[in-house]
Amino acid sequence: MTSSRSKRSIRNVNLTRQHHYRFLGLWIVLTSCLVVTLNLVVYLYANERLTVRSLGTVFHEAYMASQHMFVWALVIETGLFIVALVFLAKLTAHRIAGPYIRLKQVFASVKDGNFDQSLKFRAYDGLEDVETEFNSMMAEIRAALASKTDKAEQKQNK
Repeated sequence: MTSSRSKRSIRNVNLTRQHHYRFLGLWIVLTSCLVVTLNLVVYLYANERLTVRSLGTVFHEAYMASQHMFVWALVIETGLFIVALVFLAKLTAHRIAGPYIRLKQVFASVKDGNFDQSLKFRAYDGLEDVETEFNSMMAEIRAALASKTDKAEQKQNK
């Protein structure tokens, strides 16, 4: 049986798919450009330093083989980095989606008239201030509504 927590996290991914894609795309494009640029700089620097000006034709084949291995190493390193980047970006997007979904659900519930709502975020979300302020606001709203209800009942009883 699937726990309610895993059901909720799967639902969050489906509800925020557009946000995930936007966030993932931004991460992947920016960091991929950075990695490719850095690898290009490393390649050009190494190519400039390792020129075959002074070597004879005997060493030319060995130089070309090492240059091809270097290029393949950079390509493989870039691929592995992008795979790791996608994983980390997906994890980060999911961590952002959790509080977003919770806020959206609570706001919709309050909008529908359910004032018994409160927020509870995970410790690592960093939204303790929002949680505290929202919960105190809801407590004041509930107290004001209870006060109005008591006054209305007292008027009816008189």
